[in-house]
Amino acid sequence: MTGEPEYQAAVRAWAARLRAAEPVTWSAFCASGDGASVGARVDPSTTLVPGSGQLEIVRRLAVLHRSEGLPDFAGLADLVLASSGPGRGLVDPPLPWPGSAPGHGPAPVEPDLLPGTELVRAASGALVPLLLRSPVAPVHPTASSRLRRYLPGRHRFAVAGTPLTAAAVRTALLDAGWVEGGSRATHLVLGRDLESMMAEHWAARTLAGAERRWRPLWRRAVTTESLPPRLRLDEIAARRSNEHGPGAVHLVLGRDAAEIAAGVKAATGAGISLGPIDADVVAADLLRRLNPFLVLAGGSAGRRTAIAGPWPAALRDARRSTSRTALGAPRGLLPWAIGTADRMAGRITGRVPDAAAGGDYAVHGDPAVLVPDRGRDVARTVDPDDVADLAVRMIAALWRYEAQEGDR
Repeated sequence: MTGEPEYQAAVRAWAARLRAAEPVTWSAFCASGDGASVGARVDPSTTLVPGSGQLEIVRRLAVLHRSEGLPDFAGLADLVLASSGPGRGLVDPPLPWPGSAPGHGPAPVEPDLLPGTELVRAASGALVPLLLRSPVAPVHPTASSRLRRYLPGRHRFAVAGTPLTAAAVRTALLDAGWVEGGSRATHLVLGRDLESMMAEHWAARTLAGAERRWRPLWRRAVTTESLPPRLRLDEIAARRSNEHGPGAVHLVLGRDAAEIAAGVKAATGAGISLGPIDADVVAADLLRRLNPFLVLAGGSAGRRTAIAGPWPAALRDARRSTSRTALGAPRGLLPWAIGTADRMAGRITGRVPDAAAGGDYAVHGDPAVLVPDRGRDVARTVDPDDVADLAVRMIAALWRYEAQEGDR
């Protein structure tokens, strides 16, 4: 079927319509009867037949272009259509074609019905080079970029525990005039419910270059009967208490940013304000798919440069809202998560005796918040369609950066 001249001409014709920023679906294009007439004007010797995933990515970009506008859309379409999806995936399925006889190979699929995983793979072919060659995008003003004023007495602190929450508290305390490190530092060990902490750990590891998926991350913890070291809050607090003396360590626990901020104030007296601290698990899932190809194409240094500059800026511009998808323990592993968190809470309160977990440290917040809520309705896996939607918007954001750099 894919070798028929009429079919190939029609696909090229549809690609030409998409390149002109007309977001028409394949089925609507075929129903219009425009395939033959438009295809006759497309030179088959110079125009490849693009893959179905790439065609659908361009169609979605055309939809975005209608509402938001994208510079040099034809150039963007050419970039995507000429790319190939890296990694393993489905053999590129043909598009449905009237009158075609069933044969061997993959069954025809409407491009707009392709699985989200395949669309992400197709989008990766354009995302990787855009990230590696993109200029460092303009940094949006943040509290951490403002000139910091140091308060008299130079209050000192150190943070540990769940990584994204720790990073947010570190930034807030630096902006409040505190200094990180030193022998007289107040040590803050920060924690939330175990599912949120695992999501933060996954996102932080992905930013550092990891490729592990959500369920294998949990499966490893279950198999080893051990949480990642930075999430063993009772052990961290006890060790720091033994190293730095009584009263130097505060374990701060909370369900959300407001409760964490309240605990930090109780421990240090510093009134801080924290924005949303939930991990962006959709972005983490997209990045863990891109990581190996960023290293392959640009090396470790190229990946680090892309993640330090273009990635966070494009992610901010691609996000339509600040809401985040809550991600829970994979199906079947919630009982393990509840039991593990309950034992850690018990060691903190002394309900579960453990000599190795002993230590003199203050606790701010209820240790029960560590235990996941069994009745909480959360996703157990990241939706590939959400990841595909983010990938398309990231392509658009990075393309805008290139256009802005070219205009300078």
